[in-house]
Amino acid sequence: ARVYFAIESAMRSFHIDIGAMMGEQVFPLQAAAETHRPDELRVLLLSCINRCVASLLQSKVPPSHKFVEQVKAYIEQHYMEDISLISASQAVHLSPTYLSKIFKKVTELSFVEYVTAVRVQKAKEWLSDSSVKIYEIGDRVGYRSTKHFSQVFKSCTGLTPSEFRDNIRMSEER
Repeated sequence: ARVYFAIESAMRSFHIDIGAMMGEQVFPLQAAAETHRPDELRVLLLSCINRCVASLLQSKVPPSHKFVEQVKAYIEQHYMEDISLISASQAVHLSPTYLSKIFKKVTELSFVEYVTAVRVQKAKEWLSDSSVKIYEIGDRVGYRSTKHFSQVFKSCTGLTPSEFRDNIRMSEER
């Protein structure tokens, strides 16, 4: 049953109804519950897996791209937290090694580079609001240390958060 639920969850994340795909309302869970022989259960699971793979292959977007899109969405929702490749891989039910490989292939950025880019972009948006202190912005985008936030921000933009904010202020005055 756990294997089926994992398959169903993965297919649902691709907006594929496994029951409709299998042509049954209650998929093999009912059949599996009625099956007592391991070889019959194996045949049911293999049939389900083969149909899932065929369905994914027929879709226009490669499965690896779909997983990467799910991870990007996960990052957008959790960038302010202490996220990691492991937590993201658990969210999409892939191994961290495999996720790292496909993420880099599809985005041309490592997972950490992508998270950093999202955090810096969010920080830039916050920096336009001069009422929010820089240490608060760092915390809001996932950096618990203001010094580390400033170092990362400067390495990505060439400016410290303060310098970036000053540039915004000067361009608004013009």
